[in-house]
Amino acid sequence: MNLQHQLERRLSLAMERLRSLALVLSLYYLWSALLDDPSRQFLGYSREQMLTYVLGLALLRSLVLTNRAFDLTWEIARGRLSFLMLRPISVYGHQFALDASDKMTRLASAIVEVALLVLLLEARLSAPRHPIAIVWAAMAATLALLLFFFISMALATSGFWSAESVGFLWAASLVMEFCSGAFFPLDVLPDLGRRVLMLSPFPYLVYFPLNLYLERLTAGEMIQGFIILAFWLLAIGLISRRLWDIGLRDYDAEGA
Repeated sequence: MNLQHQLERRLSLAMERLRSLALVLSLYYLWSALLDDPSRQFLGYSREQMLTYVLGLALLRSLVLTNRAFDLTWEIARGRLSFLMLRPISVYGHQFALDASDKMTRLASAIVEVALLVLLLEARLSAPRHPIAIVWAAMAATLALLLFFFISMALATSGFWSAESVGFLWAASLVMEFCSGAFFPLDVLPDLGRRVLMLSPFPYLVYFPLNLYLERLTAGEMIQGFIILAFWLLAIGLISRRLWDIGLRDYDAEGA
């Protein structure tokens, strides 16, 4: 039903995709100008690798960095969560279904957009030398999708304690996108800052899957990355459920 609703709101979807396309084009032309010499590299990225990273961002932003936390927070703060709790499906299951339908429309649009950009701009992209890299990247993207879902559900619990948490969610989303490498590769940060940031869950949302695809990680770094990703997936999943249990104890439905 949500998928049908998304397709009915064509203008809203078109404007959202236009915003995403503007971001991708701005990053594409920025790095294209900085790496205009094909023999030049930037922090170990060749021109083809950097442009592949930028176009890959469009796909991962649509697949991973989309959620319905804003809507859920609004429903909690206004007492409408009661209607969801009465349905024969858990709130987590309901929310995951909404996220999945949103991701379907956005990912399908992003695939078409990236394909058109590659054709129109005649972009030369980097392909992995070993096909197994695509499998590792797909596995990492799948785990990143689940990780972002649990992060979003944990952030949505702010609606239990504040009726005006939209600003908090917007700021948190911006910080996550910055720390995930959704604007630029994290290699531009100082080495110490990047190493510390790699211990957090955010780089594994975008930066890690893309670098797996580009084969820029050693076997040790890949194994370490998957271990950290699995740890944060389990930890934030448990934290999210705990926050929901605490929030439900304080939940009031005066606005229902």
